[in-house]
Amino acid sequence: MRVGIAILSYKRCDITRHTIEQVQRHTKADHELIVVDDGSPDNTQNMLEELGVAYIRGPNCGVVWNKNRAIYYLHEMRHCDVVILLEEDTFPMEDGWEQAWIDGAKRWGHVNLAPSHWPLNDRIGGTGTVSNPIISRYVTGQCCSFSREALSVVGYLDTRFRGYGHAHVEHTTRFLRAGWGGYIKSGRDHNFYLIRSPLKVTCLDKPPPVADYSKNGDVFNSIRHDHIHRWCWRDEEEMAVFHTSFSTLSRSGIPVPTISKRQWFLSDNTDQNLVWDPETQVVISTPDKKDERPRVIATVSGETVQFKVLRDQTFWMTWEQPGEALLKEKRSEAATFKLIYGKNGGVGFFYNGLFLCTDHNFNDHIVLSRPEMKNWEVFHFSGFSDLEQPNNNPMRSDRIQDWPL
Repeated sequence: MRVGIAILSYKRCDITRHTIEQVQRHTKADHELIVVDDGSPDNTQNMLEELGVAYIRGPNCGVVWNKNRAIYYLHEMRHCDVVILLEEDTFPMEDGWEQAWIDGAKRWGHVNLAPSHWPLNDRIGGTGTVSNPIISRYVTGQCCSFSREALSVVGYLDTRFRGYGHAHVEHTTRFLRAGWGGYIKSGRDHNFYLIRSPLKVTCLDKPPPVADYSKNGDVFNSIRHDHIHRWCWRDEEEMAVFHTSFSTLSRSGIPVPTISKRQWFLSDNTDQNLVWDPETQVVISTPDKKDERPRVIATVSGETVQFKVLRDQTFWMTWEQPGEALLKEKRSEAATFKLIYGKNGGVGFFYNGLFLCTDHNFNDHIVLSRPEMKNWEVFHFSGFSDLEQPNNNPMRSDRIQDWPL
């Protein structure tokens, strides 16, 4: 029995540290622990390095992406029989706390927390044990567990949700539709299985962002009858951004997925390809999909990106500040950009206080010039570089549509 526990974190360094220590102190079953951080701008990464804890860290993409990173790692890469997700503000207070979550996943496929701060006056039944879980029409995501079989059928949280609200409920509802974690009565009443656990939930004084909740409510209603299984990305671009997170595993001696080191072609916010123009010695975007000028290639490593072009040899790119691109023969001379995930999709490239931008007022030149990421600063990954795409590669971009989404 392989058990995986993931602690999800964002911008709560001290709280995350305490939860890690509590999990290490009170977990008695053999397990694998991973901390999954959503690009916290505080001292979280240094703290994790100091503690020597295995961790995954990606660009800030929100709670849906962060939970999917955790599930993907423990389910797809480590092949865990039981996956337990624990938010950083929720920690165990008693030894052996994990056993109920293991047993609950094995018995019901998926179970959620019955928080001690919930009155549960409107519960339908149950006492909160594994054999007799509380039946509730409400569910929360502070702690939950999954069996391998259930995850294989239902998959991941839907990436159409952005920010706070509804994503965990929709995910859990799909488990009910597949026969795990509760039941649906009369085709519309969702009854979730919750278990009591010696977990303390903190940080309850922060109100949820109402705007996110409302938008995600619309998403929930629009997708509630979609197919049950979802993958953790919906297109090549999301796949590219998703896999940038796993490069940090190498620091813990864990093999990094090959796809985390892929190289990508790029397009701008109008779907024009980025190419190097040898005549004018600049990077531009072009609408001609058959343009034979060298395409710009993004080499992604974790949260950082460098750019190159292939001519008679490989040339790496740096940028004047602000200004146009320059070619360099040595990779050590290339500019290293930070990868920023856009709130509405796409990515931005940030370097020394400025974003790359497609200047549509200046012949679609790609320049380093803008301090904020708006429309012209959005780019898209548009497929693997040819040199990185062997014909027998199951992750080829032209096969994406064959995957369950």
